[in-house]
Amino acid sequence: MKALRKLGTAEFFPAAAIFLSVVLLYLPTVRFAADVLDDVYYTQPLTEKELNWSGVRTYLLAPTLNLPSPLVKITFLADRVIWGEKHFSAGLHFSNILIFAVSAVLLYFLARSLTVRYLRKAPGGGIRQRLRLPPAWAAMAAVIWAWHPQRVESVAWVSERKDVLLAVLFFAALLTFIRAYRRGGTGAAAFVLFLLSFAVKPMLITFPLVLWVWMKTESGKFFTKRNIGMLLPYLLSVIAAGCFYLQRSSSGLFDPEYGTPYFRLRAICWNLGSYFQSALVPVDLIPFRPFYNPQDCSLIPALLAAGCLLFLAAAAPKCGIIRDNILPVILLFPAMLLPVCGIVRIGNCDWADRYNLLPSVFLLFPVIFLLRGVCVRRKVPESRVFIILGVYALFLAGRTYLYEDSWRSYKAVRLASIIDVKRPNYRILFLHSAQAFIERDFKAAGEMALSISPDSEAAPLDRKMIYLYHRSMGGLLGALNSKHRDDACRELTELVLGPDAYKLNFISSGFLDMMVLTAAPWHAEHGRTDTAVELHRIADKFGQDASLKRLHRTRAALLRKNIAAAEKELFLLRKSAPGFFALPRLGEELAELKRQNGMRKL
Repeated sequence: MKALRKLGTAEFFPAAAIFLSVVLLYLPTVRFAADVLDDVYYTQPLTEKELNWSGVRTYLLAPTLNLPSPLVKITFLADRVIWGEKHFSAGLHFSNILIFAVSAVLLYFLARSLTVRYLRKAPGGGIRQRLRLPPAWAAMAAVIWAWHPQRVESVAWVSERKDVLLAVLFFAALLTFIRAYRRGGTGAAAFVLFLLSFAVKPMLITFPLVLWVWMKTESGKFFTKRNIGMLLPYLLSVIAAGCFYLQRSSSGLFDPEYGTPYFRLRAICWNLGSYFQSALVPVDLIPFRPFYNPQDCSLIPALLAAGCLLFLAAAAPKCGIIRDNILPVILLFPAMLLPVCGIVRIGNCDWADRYNLLPSVFLLFPVIFLLRGVCVRRKVPESRVFIILGVYALFLAGRTYLYEDSWRSYKAVRLASIIDVKRPNYRILFLHSAQAFIERDFKAAGEMALSISPDSEAAPLDRKMIYLYHRSMGGLLGALNSKHRDDACRELTELVLGPDAYKLNFISSGFLDMMVLTAAPWHAEHGRTDTAVELHRIADKFGQDASLKRLHRTRAALLRKNIAAAEKELFLLRKSAPGFFALPRLGEELAELKRQNGMRKL
């Protein structure tokens, strides 16, 4: 209560309103599943009936999607304890919403703490003053950021708990650093929060640059003894973290699989420009935005971003507020995006809205401060500007809410696959075609597979994925025809036992399982038990679904006539997934194996 009294109603009510609005806007996501696409990698180990200490330790320490993120997994474990097995899926989504709402509140307090130095003309010279955001303006900045449709992926996808946690750590670290700097402290708490961010994801590797720019806007100087002393621990940590992640990287930054340097440069320019444009005007966002190759994508957003920066650079010598505050902050936007635009998807024009979660702040704040400065210096009524910002915020909220039915579902995949683009994202078509095959719409699956064609300028990795997909889908469809079953099963076997088996998982969840469950019985029928067992082993190694992995282990045990192992796996499968589709058939096969074994003993 004392803390609330100290906070005051002027600060408490806007913060509470922001928190409540974010929760209500994203609340429909609690109905969503927790095992779609990348989510399954994080949630499957937690859906087991029994979580012993050894399993928990392995879960926390093992990298997921090549990313060590123990802090994220700790929050998932907490959800498993708090919500239980019955409400685990809804609890995961609700926790995402709450964490994101906290980050929006922290952004509000960050906006309240920031100031802009400017020179106000006065008779006989000028007076240096500081421009602050009142509570209403700071709240507007926070809701514009939180209601933006680019936040949908981060909040609605369980696997993107990383993003919302990172936002909390980033805003909290910046706030505590600002408080310590102004009070003459060391900022130890901010440094601890910064280090914790590496237990989430390494995106804050550019955080020292953010602190450096803030200290420049606060003190008016880039280099002071105190500034360098406070930044030094952060710089040393960044160097150590950079060496660690480069050493663990599965592929080099210049891996030829991702294309030529020129190809990547065009992709990076397109990404940066498109993020710049959509952060301010989200007019063409959909949940799964089609990818383009550089020869197809318009570079207009990139030229627009470059034009804005050139304009600000030209105006900087004449305008102190732009030179000292606006331009350095806007330059943080590409600096924060480069760790993902330049490394994570260096070979693709990859649109991932969640990557713009933090960088968009460095476009939002300059715009808000410029509008506030116009109101103060030009005597423009604040009500007019506020009405415009309010309408814009409601527009963003509407765009976000309209995604509610397709934030993460195959409906979104189908929506994206029919968008009229010259070359849609082949991964989206993979998902659509695989889902059609599962739903036994084989004609649609074949037509969709044929519509995917490699582009001459596509990165080698993309061409490889399309080649694998054509062969695997062709094998699955061919196995349905008795005349072509032998050739089709041989084709599937060659793919699964080949060096690129792990890449088949990137096509769709369960795609590798479908291939093995098609080819392995054919080998068993022809007496090639060892080959069938090896196929099940590969599916168990690279598969994603825990129940299907147990299915493969049970099948392999039955083929080896290992009754004890088959009984154990079948027992665990019945316990973890009592309604699993293959249980009756597996039970019959095990009973038949026991009968045959008993007759042999007699």
